[in-house]
Amino acid sequence: MAARTPHSRTPGWIQNILAVPAFRYRDFRYLWFAVFFNSISRLGELVALSWLVLERTDSPFMVGVALGIRMVPHFFVGLLGGALVDRFDRRHLMRLLNLGMAAMAALIGVLIMFDVVGLWQILALTLVSGVFRSLFQISRSSFSFDIVGPRNVISGQALSALAMRFGGIVGSVSMGFIVKAYGVDAAYIVLAFGYLAATLLLLPIRSAGQSAPVNRQPVWQNLKEYFSELRSNRTLTAILLLTVGTETLGFSHQAVLPSLVRDVLHVGPEWLGIMTAFRSAGGVVGVVILTAMGEVRRKGLVMLLSILVFGISVIVLGYASTLSTAIIVVTVVNMAGFLSDILGGSIMQLVVPNEQRGRAAGSWVLAIGTSPIGQLQMGGLASAISVSLALTLNGVGLVILAVACLLFVPRLRKL
Repeated sequence: MAARTPHSRTPGWIQNILAVPAFRYRDFRYLWFAVFFNSISRLGELVALSWLVLERTDSPFMVGVALGIRMVPHFFVGLLGGALVDRFDRRHLMRLLNLGMAAMAALIGVLIMFDVVGLWQILALTLVSGVFRSLFQISRSSFSFDIVGPRNVISGQALSALAMRFGGIVGSVSMGFIVKAYGVDAAYIVLAFGYLAATLLLLPIRSAGQSAPVNRQPVWQNLKEYFSELRSNRTLTAILLLTVGTETLGFSHQAVLPSLVRDVLHVGPEWLGIMTAFRSAGGVVGVVILTAMGEVRRKGLVMLLSILVFGISVIVLGYASTLSTAIIVVTVVNMAGFLSDILGGSIMQLVVPNEQRGRAAGSWVLAIGTSPIGQLQMGGLASAISVSLALTLNGVGLVILAVACLLFVPRLRKL
């Protein structure tokens, strides 16, 4: 009998983690680090903005309004942004967009520092920055696919999301402590430097990618073709609608985290930063799960099961009475949310022609752009009744959505 090699004794799921295919590409490694620094600022801003609004208004509803304003450009920019991303070189777009986000963060920080701006002016600048963020997400998601190709799409999307979560951990924790020690103005200045670092890391990328579209049609023609695809491609439409439901019912939980931290758990902004970091840690756990699974064959089924876990954990979060329990549950909430998010976004790019992947990514961003609806209703419910009941109602809605799709939409289970 032949002796077993050490490699043959290694469990398959560990081999999958150690041999992640997307990291073999040089340009993807640069993209990964650029996304990491971009996410330090992008997710760190959640802490700075939400605490600023809560301190100035003492209203969970207004926190929901602020986070909704931050996300609403995703809805309006989604499809048009996808058409633009399919028209131009994604590398150049990502560099310019990071510079735009850096300028907005620096401007907000300086205006707060000199106390020459009100809350609504800050929210207006946040809205402009949100347009840049929306276009960057579409470009980043499409360009990841460009580099690694369709065979490694799950690996590429999962690792890009891992960079976002690692960046989110660093940004969330650091922003919480910076806000407490130096103020929100200092936090926004630091955010600007994160975006500048991301810009510098995108400069050495050489190639447009093996799967980059070569047909540079006018934007209006891109939109016309994609609307035709939406009408005929039922799978694409189903995933789009399911993502909308998940965004409005599940990811809206972040609107009440400041109130949960301050009014239920009775701790300060540094703990909001730490809890937001554990939201990102949940995504890291999700990356490990996806990578350990290797090529996911029943992507739709895994997505629906993730949404079911998502809903149950949001309900449990509503009844977390201690800081340690809340942190654990927030981690599980965002692990499940991450899995549903990555699988949905990947499926949307796999079920369309290659030249329309930017527009498919734009549809995903459009679906994410419906989250202000959820954040407003979550903030409104928390103000009218309680944080616990608001989380419970949204969690129950997610569970019903997942069970209904599992039972009555076999097309999704078989993807």
